Amino acid sequence: MSSVQERYDYYAAAFRDYLKNGDDLNFSYILRTGEEAPHIRSVDQYDRESISLVASLLTDLVRREEKGFEKAPSKWALISLKSLADKGYPKAEMEYAYLMKEQKNSKEAEEYMKRYFQNPFEKKEEKNHMAEWVLQEFGHDFGWRERSKFNLKECVQTNADCFSLYQEGKETQGLPDRIMRMAQVLDNVSSATPEEREVATHFSRHLWILAMQEKQKVDDQTAHIAAEALGILADKKYPLAQLRYAAFLKLKGEDQTAQFYLDQAVRNPVSFDHKERYLSELKKMGLRPTQEPSQQKVGLGAVLRGLTHHVRTLLNGSEEQKTKDFQKQKELLKRQSHRR
Repeated sequence: MSSVQERYDYYAAAFRDYLKNGDDLNFSYILRTGEEAPHIRSVDQYDRESISLVASLLTDLVRREEKGFEKAPSKWALISLKSLADKGYPKAEMEYAYLMKEQKNSKEAEEYMKRYFQNPFEKKEEKNHMAEWVLQEFGHDFGWRERSKFNLKECVQTNADCFSLYQEGKETQGLPDRIMRMAQVLDNVSSATPEEREVATHFSRHLWILAMQEKQKVDDQTAHIAAEALGILADKKYPLAQLRYAAFLKLKGEDQTAQFYLDQAVRNPVSFDHKERYLSELKKMGLRPTQEPSQQKVGLGAVLRGLTHHVRTLLNGSEEQKTKDFQKQKELLKRQSHRR
């Protein structure tokens, strides 16, 4: 046993006895746990495990303030926990992030939770174990998402539940939360696997159906969450989600935003089946793609109209303006000759 492990096991035993039995505690130990810890790169696995245990106990000490624990030791425990987090201990990073979230310090909470998922000293299995909880608590996964069959399996099941809910009017307990969670778990389309893209396509169809069922078979909350989840998939660049979200927004009277998502879908390099049919439906709703400026051709008539306008300007304008307009016309004619 190394000296580091021995020392931190001693601190852990002292903290545990104090928390459990109310035994006397030398409060200087609280600050010393942060000050004496070496950087995580300098210790072995057993040292890390001992220090991680102390990090958990420091969190318990911080929370003891609510139960009458002295304010100074609680504050010292938070300082030491942050020190351990800054020295690279993943358990401390995670615990400190949650404490910051409880204290409404969202910026610092996000920063340390991000560090936790990027920490190479934390096991992948532990990150997977934490990911579901973190996703629910923070609303996103901080870039950590193990590409596992579990996620796809749950997403497929959520699709089935959506369709069942639509067809038979069933209410599935917890479905709104699962809908939102799976919309967040699916990666951006550029990084998604072919299986995930297929799941997202089916998911988009079901979300559209649910979003349009407000005050019918589906309760308002489910319809609202389905629409929000559809928007998340659209922002992740899944083309069918973009088209369906555009249609949803159009029906809600949000024409400009609907146009934005339609144009995004038209320019989307990712293909999917029946794209023209969906575009045809949108045209019937009065929503058509905006022609890109780069695709607009300048015809001869437009050039002649431009020449007429600028001749008038030349007759009436200043010498400086005449020179500028003449140069513009030369460039316009040159571009037109190249197109021919």
